[in-house]
Amino acid sequence: MKGIFLSLSLLSLLTSCCCKSGCPVTEYTPYCVIDFDEYCPPIVEEEVVEEPIGFTFFSHDDVYHLAKGDHLRVSIYDENDLSVEQVVVAADGKIYVPLLEGIDAEGYTTDKLAQKMEEELQSYLLNPMVAITPNDLNSHSYTVLGRVNRPGLYPITHDLTLRDAIAEAGGFVKDPLRLKDADPRYRSLANLSQSFIVRDHQKLPIDFERLMFTPDNAQNVQIEPGDYIYVAPYEEKEVYVVGAVSQNRAVPFVRGLTLMGALTASGGWTRFAPQESNPHKILVVRGSLECPCVFLVDVCKILNAEGRDLYLVPGDIVYVPETPLPFMRELVRLAIASFVAGFGSSAGDYYGGFYGWRR
Repeated sequence: MKGIFLSLSLLSLLTSCCCKSGCPVTEYTPYCVIDFDEYCPPIVEEEVVEEPIGFTFFSHDDVYHLAKGDHLRVSIYDENDLSVEQVVVAADGKIYVPLLEGIDAEGYTTDKLAQKMEEELQSYLLNPMVAITPNDLNSHSYTVLGRVNRPGLYPITHDLTLRDAIAEAGGFVKDPLRLKDADPRYRSLANLSQSFIVRDHQKLPIDFERLMFTPDNAQNVQIEPGDYIYVAPYEEKEVYVVGAVSQNRAVPFVRGLTLMGALTASGGWTRFAPQESNPHKILVVRGSLECPCVFLVDVCKILNAEGRDLYLVPGDIVYVPETPLPFMRELVRLAIASFVAGFGSSAGDYYGGFYGWRR
């Protein structure tokens, strides 16, 4: 009995000491990415004339050249039995139609291919007349995913801008409760500040809010083959953990989720994480991708009970650097690039698409 009383007294003493002293609170000061001059030397840049990003892929004088994966319709006049509703340019660059074992199609225009087929068919038909119509030009396509009405893969058959591509996908999903709102920015379920377009694995510096709600045509870039457009949801329900962790993934957000909780859900650090004397400097990116607020957190202080864990909010990006970096500006850019590359794959998998990033 005395032992129990002694234990309870000791526990009460320890608890009261902790409550009186309190746990040290680590200060997390947000910075805008454009305000990092205190972390890095000024960059001297040559004066350049700002021009619209991108270029026109199809000018009016351009002619489309067929490529692997394109779907064609082959019609032979007065020969319905030999006509084909859909034929695909195969991996060897050929198409296979009745009477012809295989004819080169890759690199040809539809007119030149039709002319070539007419020459080949003269051995079987009298004055053959061939017409070729593209059904789907999958080799020259772009992807739109997220909060649009018709997400999916779309062919590029003519001049197309970013606004056109969003309209082709049915526009943004509307909020049925706010259709009569005077401000059009609040009528949809799209979070334009978190939306992005990726080209050649790089995020283009496009401000989607300026794109949609101002006449700024510099934001309205021409769409190119392989472009990936993601329209983020307004109601973020996840945080994203990328970088030197075991699993780059989207972690479902629950009330009270902390930085350490998100790292644990992603399997912790990999063996590639930096291992110097103060290794675990982690970046939390919050807000617009074009000008985010960031928190640089020394996780060692949290692990050693020298600081309080950081509470996350939906949409936060947690980035664990793979190597120590001296400049905050570059660190933020790497964090956003890792998020865009990883989450682009995640969204494609979620919407029945083409990748396999873990959710």
